[in-house]
Amino acid sequence: MTAPVLASLDADAFEPGRWSPAPAAEPFAGGYIVPARVLVVDDETVVRSLVARLLEERGHTVHQALNGGQALQIALGDPVGFDLVIADVRMPVMDGWQLGRHLRERWPALPVLYMSGYDEEQAARQDAAFVRKPFDPDELIERVTQLLHGR
Repeated sequence: MTAPVLASLDADAFEPGRWSPAPAAEPFAGGYIVPARVLVVDDETVVRSLVARLLEERGHTVHQALNGGQALQIALGDPVGFDLVIADVRMPVMDGWQLGRHLRERWPALPVLYMSGYDEEQAARQDAAFVRKPFDPDELIERVTQLLHGR
């Protein structure tokens, strides 16, 4: 896992009055949300696009995958890495739980937020970060913020 990327600053940026948080940064209780790289994985185009749009509107860089197999290929081939993965639980090729296990083998600290519309999925993984579909956009953003800040 890589740390969220901050915009590079030149020496003049530290002059009084010249520096301020990036425009995409949003306040939250502990400081500012730093734009992150997020991989969104869902076989439902509407859901995947909605999640991507919500995150992009908050300044995050979002990559999308149709299933766990495609997401794993993207993650392994990406030279920068991701700060967070948001994955549907039930997908063809490779489900979200399998994807999470493969990702954590390579990047043990990588946070994964799982999504599902099935109650039994949540019950099976109470120790995992989880959001139930359909979700409220504010709820999703709150969970993302918590995971990106290690809470």
